[in-house]
Amino acid sequence: MARELRDDCHGKLARGLDPIEARNSAALAARAERAKQMTFRQCAEDYLAVNASKWRNAKHRKQWGASVRGRIETVLDFARAVGRRDGDNPADKVVIGHLLPLRSEKAGVRHQPALPFARLPAFMTELRKMQGLPARLLELIILTGMRLDAVRPARCAEFDLGAAVPVWVTPQSRMKNLGRDQRVPLVGRALAIARELTAGRAPEAAVFGNSKPISPNAIRKSVLPKLLKAISHEAPVVTHGFRSCLKDWCHETTSFPREVVEQALGHRIKSTVERSYRRGDLFERRRALMAAWDRYCNGEQIAEVIELRA
Repeated sequence: MARELRDDCHGKLARGLDPIEARNSAALAARAERAKQMTFRQCAEDYLAVNASKWRNAKHRKQWGASVRGRIETVLDFARAVGRRDGDNPADKVVIGHLLPLRSEKAGVRHQPALPFARLPAFMTELRKMQGLPARLLELIILTGMRLDAVRPARCAEFDLGAAVPVWVTPQSRMKNLGRDQRVPLVGRALAIARELTAGRAPEAAVFGNSKPISPNAIRKSVLPKLLKAISHEAPVVTHGFRSCLKDWCHETTSFPREVVEQALGHRIKSTVERSYRRGDLFERRRALMAAWDRYCNGEQIAEVIELRA
């Protein structure tokens, strides 16, 4: 075998080839060929493993893995970058645009059923007549504009009600894509609910429950149907839709700037450049918005809200 290897090397040298470079090239070619036999699923799993730090929790990682064309394109680009494929990306818009009519990736988005904001004061009147934690949970969700999964697991320690400006600090882990804690200004009825449910309780106690928070179905099954029937509203409504209700009210009846509304809803600024320059969270301006929203939910007839800057 040694003689055969020697003769092979001599033969390569006679043809002007470097035996070491030839061996390395053969190894790389074999490796590339093996990589090309890898399935798309295997490559996608490798991409998720390599980029694990991009996702804040397992839920977001799972959502990414179950998503659409743009992410298929990303995985195939990744495969080409690590030498597992070559040629054009078949999921690229430019490539498939000649083959298929490409709809906007956001086309056909189904919005969450929401209560028209004009009907909200009557809805809140009925809600405040209802007893029990599910009713208070829904009320706080509406008054703060927060998501169900941000409010439901709240702990007493998150509320600083003795501060000059009472505040509820929601941890980053419950703020979806925001990337930081959310300071929620507490005013009016929202502040009263927080004081009622945290009074005399241990810091680690669940605000909406005992050892663990109440079920998310408590609102959907026992609260919403009764309230919608009480105000004779037949169209479907879901808890998340009340965030749209707040947003519509802001944009259609007030002059609060868009960025204040988006911050109040806990939405992340999409532009990385804008995020890098905007260090604050517009807390005082959001507090003014929440005060106006509280008055509207109370049924007070208020004129167009115009934010006055200091």
